[in-house]
Amino acid sequence: MITHNLSVLYGLLVLGLAILLPAPSALANDIEISNEPTWVTPLSIPKTIQYPASDIQNGTHYLILDVQVRACDKQPLHTYQHYAEHIVNQNGVTENSQINISYDPSYQALQLHALRIIRKGKAIDKINSARMKILQREEELERLIYSGQHTLNIILDDVRVGDTIEYSFSRIGSNPVYQDLFAFKHSLSWSVPVGAFQLRVLWEKPKPLHHKVTRSKLRVQQTKTATGMEYRLTDHNIAALAEEDNTPGWYIPWGEISFSELESWDEVVKWGTGLYQDAWQSNEELDQIAADIESSSDSDIQKISKALRFVQDEIRYLGIELGENSHRPSPAYETLQRRYGDCKDKTVLFITLLKKLGINAHPALVNTELEDALTEHLPSTQAFNHVITLVEHQSRRWWLDPTRTYQFGSIDSIHQPDFGTALVLKAGNRQLQDMDSMNRRHGININDHFILSKDTSKPITFTSSSVYMGWNAERQRNRIAGIGQTKLQKEYVEFFQYYYPDIFSSQNLTTQDDEQFNQLKISEQYQIPNFWYDDKDNQRFTADFYPNGLSSYLDVPSEPARKDPLYLTYPHRLDQTILIEFETDNWSFDNQNFKEDNPFFTFRYKATFAASDKVLKLHYHYQTKTDSIPAEGYKEYREALKRVQDYLGYGIYQNYPADGDDG
Repeated sequence: MITHNLSVLYGLLVLGLAILLPAPSALANDIEISNEPTWVTPLSIPKTIQYPASDIQNGTHYLILDVQVRACDKQPLHTYQHYAEHIVNQNGVTENSQINISYDPSYQALQLHALRIIRKGKAIDKINSARMKILQREEELERLIYSGQHTLNIILDDVRVGDTIEYSFSRIGSNPVYQDLFAFKHSLSWSVPVGAFQLRVLWEKPKPLHHKVTRSKLRVQQTKTATGMEYRLTDHNIAALAEEDNTPGWYIPWGEISFSELESWDEVVKWGTGLYQDAWQSNEELDQIAADIESSSDSDIQKISKALRFVQDEIRYLGIELGENSHRPSPAYETLQRRYGDCKDKTVLFITLLKKLGINAHPALVNTELEDALTEHLPSTQAFNHVITLVEHQSRRWWLDPTRTYQFGSIDSIHQPDFGTALVLKAGNRQLQDMDSMNRRHGININDHFILSKDTSKPITFTSSSVYMGWNAERQRNRIAGIGQTKLQKEYVEFFQYYYPDIFSSQNLTTQDDEQFNQLKISEQYQIPNFWYDDKDNQRFTADFYPNGLSSYLDVPSEPARKDPLYLTYPHRLDQTILIEFETDNWSFDNQNFKEDNPFFTFRYKATFAASDKVLKLHYHYQTKTDSIPAEGYKEYREALKRVQDYLGYGIYQNYPADGDDG
């Protein structure tokens, strides 16, 4: 299928877990074959098909993308979709001989209107010959989310190069959790060319409908009808829009239109608080847990920390998001009894514990993909994909996520997520709230120690210790729990073999976890045979040292220019110190300093030699200032990286013994 977002247009799902539902017939009762709805005005397939051959992907030219929506007061939402795909080559036959249409049977009915192949100007009906089955496919199973969606799987027979596959269908109904509050959005550009596009919204409700077009010059045509308003947007011969690699998650190059009947965010707050109002229900077990936390804590900070740790550690993440459960949380005591829940369930349990401890907290709706770009969108009940907790206590506040794991220590030491903006479900709140970046502790300190003997034929001793702080510690704990220390050590050895091919571990790595301050230390010990390079031409032995912990962050990108922003790991801080200890005292080095400070990152390098201790110390510091490089700043960023390159390696040498021992 089309990369990026025709999957959104088509409503098709990538095959996850497929379960054939037992049924006496091929189709379920919630699917019917019916004529085109009388209210739609479908696009027609052109008699002559032309397409930009060089831009075609997967052997398919998308002739028609036709989506029409009818929203009536006190009637189910009706969404009609109509597509035509021209098969250009054999890849297109393979890609398009199956059609998958997803729907949720708990609140939607699916109607199939048309299924035909256009071959040499003649239409061949395929409804009776196509193989159709209902599949239950959990696309988000790997994320431990069960949505209950079904898929109508259609396998077409006799598909040939040069055919045009045309089909249309309707979904009738919407998730009742949205309480008939209409919201709809659609892309206006794609990564492949599109022949013709139409979007119609028939609005037949008494409230006004708001719409917004972003990143597109298209304009909506508005026409009064006998029953309301028609909003229509069309386009033809739409060129492919290429997105560059390594863009930040919030960056959206595609044009988009959104509709919403809500005028302000406070209406979303009212809707959201209504979903949560009956969820703060406790039981005897929950009361006892709160009492235990109370009696074993010396401060309110400790109470909050223990309550968070309990929900994170004792309640596993699992989302059964069927129908209204997609947004309506379970009561706190039910989540405790089950010992599992998704983000909203775990948030409710956490806040219920805090309420019993006298701590003020509220659910906060966020969008982990859009982040700050959420402010571009119309107020909508469907604008969010995650729930976290805002804790407010004694003029302080913390953004805490009960779904995170391995967050040890006080809430002042753990990582607090920053999704740019959040909608706090708090009475009286009327707008999105900026998430502050306070208390976002993070960073990695790496200390490498090389002991160089006078005899260049002997292996050298190399030790390395890494201290991970804040979210870096949490991520590393999670990784160790997932792959185990043995595999982690193997990966470390393979990493160092890039620099020192003969390196091997002399002892098993060790870990020290300081849970109080949320820091994890990993220590490694190695031997490196053949450490010195024999430079016969210059009659000497040479050796090189690298700040390998941060080098990958400072690679100069190969592309000379960009039109899209470039992703940058943020927040990120890394300090690496390399100590080179000599057995002999006939070495001498000049002290050096270098600093690169620009709008995107800071880099510092310092080399000092202590002759009395026979130790050369190399220190490197790297810290990012932003999560992305704008296209207009990309050249400046590359130039800054180029200036750093000379300081990402340090070479030493000692002459052959016949020439003396000077370094």
